[in-house]
Amino acid sequence: MLMEFGLILGALGLLLAVRVPVAAALAGLGMFLFVAEGSSLTELPARVIEGLHSPNLLCIPLFLLMSSLLLKAGVAQDLYRAARCWFSRWPSGLAAATLVSCVLFSALSGSSVAAAASIGTVALPELTGRGYPRPFVFGLLAVGGALGILLPPSLALIVFGLISGVSLQVLLLAAVGPALLLLAMLLAGCAWYVRQHPVCRPPEPLSREARRLALARAWPPLALAAGLAVMLYAGLPPALVAVLALAGSWPVVMRTGQFTHQKMLESLESAMRATVMLYLLILGAEIFSHASDLAALPAQIAIAAQTLNPTILLFLVALGLLIAGLFIEALPLILILVPALLPALHAAGVETIWFGVFFVLLVEAALILPPFGLNLFVIQALGKARLDEVSWGAAPFVLILLASAVLLWIWPAVVLGIPGLF
Repeated sequence: MLMEFGLILGALGLLLAVRVPVAAALAGLGMFLFVAEGSSLTELPARVIEGLHSPNLLCIPLFLLMSSLLLKAGVAQDLYRAARCWFSRWPSGLAAATLVSCVLFSALSGSSVAAAASIGTVALPELTGRGYPRPFVFGLLAVGGALGILLPPSLALIVFGLISGVSLQVLLLAAVGPALLLLAMLLAGCAWYVRQHPVCRPPEPLSREARRLALARAWPPLALAAGLAVMLYAGLPPALVAVLALAGSWPVVMRTGQFTHQKMLESLESAMRATVMLYLLILGAEIFSHASDLAALPAQIAIAAQTLNPTILLFLVALGLLIAGLFIEALPLILILVPALLPALHAAGVETIWFGVFFVLLVEAALILPPFGLNLFVIQALGKARLDEVSWGAAPFVLILLASAVLLWIWPAVVLGIPGLF
C-alpha cells in the first residue's frame, strides 16, 4: 500500500520535474488511476462537478480581482509609507515598517510574492541606504508576505476549508493567535538584529505634512482590510464578503489617483489568468482525489498510520511538507496532500483545525527555505542579487518560522484557544 502511494507520488514528481503543468499532471495521473482501477471515465465528469459545487468557490475570482486592482493602484507603497510613520521612533523602525506593510498587503492580495515585490520596490533602496545589510533586507522581504497568508481572506485557508469541510470562519479565527505570535517574534528578531548592528540607522524623521499625507493615503486600504476581516470573522458567507470587498476596493483604488484605463485592463487580465490557473488546479485535484478514493489510498494510509506514534507521524508530515514546498506552491500542495493526509491524521487524533494552520505555516516557511524556496528567486530578481546572498538573509527568518511551528505543536491552545471561545 505504502509502496503504491510512493509510486503515485513518484510519478507525480516525475511529471512535475519534466515541467508538466501541475493541473495537467494531477488530471492525467488521476485518469490513469481511474482506468487502472477498472472504472469508466464516463463516470468522472459527474463526480468532479459534484465536488466543485461549492458556493465558497465563487469568492476566489472576486478576491483575486480585488488584489489585482489594489496592486496596480500602488496601495502597497501607500501602506509602506504609513508604516514608516508609525514606527519612525523605533531604532528598528524601517525594518518594522517593511515587515508590517508586507503583512498587510500580503493579507489583502493573498500573495506573499506580490507583497515582497511591491513593498520591495520602495523599501529596498531606503533600507540599504540607511545601512541595513542587503542579505537581511532580502530575508525581511521574503518573510513579510509569509505571515500575511494567515490573515483574511487567505486563499490558502479558503482552499483548505473547502477540502476539509471546516468553516472558513473557524480557520481564520484559529489563525489569529499564530499570526500575532509570529509577528511578535519577527519584530523582536528585527529589534535584536538592529541592536547588534549599529550600522543600521533609524529612518529620517518626516515633516508633519509628509506624515499627514502618508497616513491620509493609507487609511482607506486599512479600512478595507479591517472591514474584510470583521465580516469573515463574524461568519458572513465568503462569497458575499468577496462581493462587498470588491465593491469597497473600487473607491480605494480610485482615491490613489494612479489608476488608469490601461491599469484596469491589466488588472482584469491578471485576475482572469490567476482565476483560470487556480480553477484548473482545483479541477485536476478533484480528478486526482476521486481516483485516490477509488483506489482506497487515503483509507489504507490511515490504517498504516495507526502503527505510528502521532508525534512521529506529524514529524514525517512536517518534513515532507518542507521538502515538497521547495518545489510546489502552497495551493497545489493543499490540493494534492490534504485529501490523502486527513484520514491518517484523524486516525492519529490530530485536530483538523490545528492542522490547517500548521500546514499553511509550514508551506509558507518552505517557500523561503534555502536554497530552493520559490520566493527566494523572486527576491533575487528584485534585488539583482546572488542566490547565496538571498539564502543567507532568509535563513534566520526561516528559523523563526520553524520555531513558531514548534510552539504551535507544543502549545496547541495558540491555535484552538480563540475558536473555542465561540
